[in-house]
Amino acid sequence: MDKFDVDAVLQQALDRLALLAEVTNALGSTLDADAGLRMVCRIMVPQLADWCAVDLLEGDDQPRRVCVTHRDPHLLPPGLLEGCLPSLTDDTPGPLARVLRGAGPLLINNPGSPGQQAQAGTGWYVVPALEASSMVLAPLRARRRVMGAITLARTGSERPYAEDDLALVEDLAHRITLHTDNARLDTEVQATAEHLQRALLPDLPHVGPSRARRPLQPGP
Repeated sequence: MDKFDVDAVLQQALDRLALLAEVTNALGSTLDADAGLRMVCRIMVPQLADWCAVDLLEGDDQPRRVCVTHRDPHLLPPGLLEGCLPSLTDDTPGPLARVLRGAGPLLINNPGSPGQQAQAGTGWYVVPALEASSMVLAPLRARRRVMGAITLARTGSERPYAEDDLALVEDLAHRITLHTDNARLDTEVQATAEHLQRALLPDLPHVGPSRARRPLQPGP
C-alpha cells in the first residue's frame, strides 16, 4: 500500500468518525424520538446515501415510517411516504420485512428496477417508486428486541456499498437505537408520573353552580 492509499484510508476513517460524531450530537440535542430520527436522515443524505428511511415497530408490531429523506426534494417531498405501513406478517417478503423480523444487517447490490423489486419481494415498502442500485438495511435492536430498521440506498453509478460499510451502519443503528429507546422510556416515565399525580389528588366535593345574591335595595 503506497502513501496515497494510506492517505485515502485515513481520510475515510476520519470522515466516518466525523459522521458518527455529528449523528451523536444531533440525537443528543432532543428528547423527541421522531425529531432525532429526522435529523439523522438529513445527515445521512447525501453524506452516506442518496435516500434514507427509518421505520419503527409500534404497539402490536405495527410498522410506522418515521422519516424518509431523498437528496432530490422535488422527487420526494418531505412527509410524502411517512406514516403507518401495512401490517407485517410472517409471510411478508422483502429485505425490510426480514430485517424487522430479526435478520440483518443486509447488503444488497443491484436489486433491479422498482418494478422488478416489487415482483421479487424486495420492494416491500422499502421506498416505493424510488430507484436503488445499492442498499444497506440494519435492524434497531433494544433489549433483545427489534424495534425498527434503518435503510440507506445509493442510486445510479454511485459507488455501491461494500462489506466495510456494514460496520459503520451497524454503529449508526446502535446509536439510533439508544436514542429512540431512551426517548420511549422517558415518555413512559412521564406518563407514569402524571398518572400517579392524578391518582394522589384528593377527590374534591362537587359544588353546584353558585347563585349571585341580589344586592339589598335601599329603603324609602
